[in-house]
Amino acid sequence: MSTLTPGEQAVMSRFDLGWPESDIAADLSISFARTRAIISTFDSNPAHDRHREAQIRRGSQRLLARLRKAGGHR
Repeated sequence: MSTLTPGEQAVMSRFDLGWPESDIAADLSISFARTRAIISTFDSNPAHDRHREAQIRRGSQRLLARLRKAGGHR
């Protein structure tokens, strides 16, 4: 596993203590979207992993459909 940056570590430390994402974002003066991205990337929750993998699969399927529709599916 890669080493977290100090900012990522700050987010994950607060998340591990049970802080809501909105409070973490406000406390660290970062966007809610950035906070959520860090948590979803580094959280070790299997349910989150399955959700992220499903999103990737759906995105890949949509991309393939668009490529086929455009005729570039070789």
